[in-house]
Amino acid sequence: MKFIKQKFISSVLILATLLLMCGALDIQSAHAASLTSISDTQSRLKASTLSYHKIGFTSTSAIGVGGTIAVAFPAGYTTTGLVITDLQICHGVSTGLEHGTATITAGTACSSIDETIAASPSTATVWGAVISGTTTITFTAPSTSFTNTISAGHKVIIQIAAAHMQNPTASTPTVTITTTTDSGSFIVAIIDDDQVTITATVAPSITFNIDTYNTAVTSTNTSAPYSVALGTLTTGAVTGTTEGGSSTPNGIWFDLATNASGGAIVTVLSANAALKSTAVPTDTIPSATAAMVAGTANYGICANRNAVTTGTLTKVAPFASTCTTTPSSNTVGAVTTSAQTIYNTSGAPIAGGRGEIMVDAAISGVTPAHTDYTDTLTFIATATF
Repeated sequence: MKFIKQKFISSVLILATLLLMCGALDIQSAHAASLTSISDTQSRLKASTLSYHKIGFTSTSAIGVGGTIAVAFPAGYTTTGLVITDLQICHGVSTGLEHGTATITAGTACSSIDETIAASPSTATVWGAVISGTTTITFTAPSTSFTNTISAGHKVIIQIAAAHMQNPTASTPTVTITTTTDSGSFIVAIIDDDQVTITATVAPSITFNIDTYNTAVTSTNTSAPYSVALGTLTTGAVTGTTEGGSSTPNGIWFDLATNASGGAIVTVLSANAALKSTAVPTDTIPSATAAMVAGTANYGICANRNAVTTGTLTKVAPFASTCTTTPSSNTVGAVTTSAQTIYNTSGAPIAGGRGEIMVDAAISGVTPAHTDYTDTLTFIATATF
């Protein structure tokens, strides 16, 4: 009888123990449901490198007044200057920051509820935050009158919105999130380097070509040698490029394109700094920067039209004054035996550059008669790469 009684008592104790264990399991299960959709988007995954963090999860249970959210980084992570103002919490049915949205930067707000973070929780919408050591951050919901409770199923985004947390050495550390009733964890791939340097080379290029025309055509290449035949000069008119027919003096055109970062210039250099007689070199038609006037000896050039596909083509003084296809209306620049800039690209690359240069001459009543007045203009394009 005593044996049966002892056996009965043992059975009762075993049953009671099992019931207590099951009850404990139920309590633990109710207290620590698993968080879902946990992630951490970092700005850097390189080992021993400072990084931003955007930690997201879906709350399994509601988080109400005085509720907590703790994010625990394992040993190896360290903080450098991490302060409360670096922290943000936003939550809602959708926050606009989940689903792989790019890593945040300081001040980025979500599209739903963006909570205020302070050292201690307060009423309404002010959460408290405590940074424990270098690895754990605990957020506490407002202590009373919590306006924006986190409902079960809400998306929660915690942002370390400054690069003040340093990654550990290359590894796969586990980070744990614990709320008042739920918990979850995730791993991060910390790697030796997360950046790939892409390199490329662009070869320097420049295209320059000159042409002469006796019409207004501006797109057809002509063949060398190039010349501008001014014909017989008289005291009654200024002779020069007019673009009107086969008998008019040619105009000078050039094409220019370059990818030089410093752009390009076009210079002009005169062989004689005047129209000079070949037979009697002391007899000249001088070159001066001035308005062309019939009966006043002068010879010069001016920059007329310019066009580009991309970039800028700028006329340069003294050739940038009044210049048209009517010679008597032009103010020309004097040509010299030193190179002078006539056009530039304003220090930048250019594509499809096209410039026009007019040539004008006039004589006075005492200009010596010769049939061999001549000058040679040399045009040079120089790019700065």
